[in-house]
Amino acid sequence: MDRLWWELPLRLGHGPDATWRGEFATAVGEIAANIVRHACPAAGDLCDARLAILVNRVAIVARFTDRGAPCVAPIPAGPPIRSAEAPWEWPEAGLGLGLARAALDDLGYERTAAGENRWTLLKRLESADR
Repeated sequence: MDRLWWELPLRLGHGPDATWRGEFATAVGEIAANIVRHACPAAGDLCDARLAILVNRVAIVARFTDRGAPCVAPIPAGPPIRSAEAPWEWPEAGLGLGLARAALDDLGYERTAAGENRWTLLKRLESADR
């Protein structure tokens, strides 16, 4: 991700601020952790996961693909947090997906007929200017 943040201003003439970058990196990390924790162990000895990052003037998109177990958890509309003052009350199940969804403009998941999981994480660059 460091290389992306270094190259982005060179390609676009500007780059998102540290908060925006942190939100995007958190979302990418949460989805990667879910793949490792949930999809890969069920897949057996080998779970080939790939990440591609696409950049244009409108948004940055991260695309994960893996051939692990399908995701059965629904994608939440936002973080499942009852109170910011009481993190010990936060439910663990689905928290990572909720955090990722809250940090992004769009989070998508599909399971293909070929048995591949595809995650799409989109964050608009215009949200970096707000």
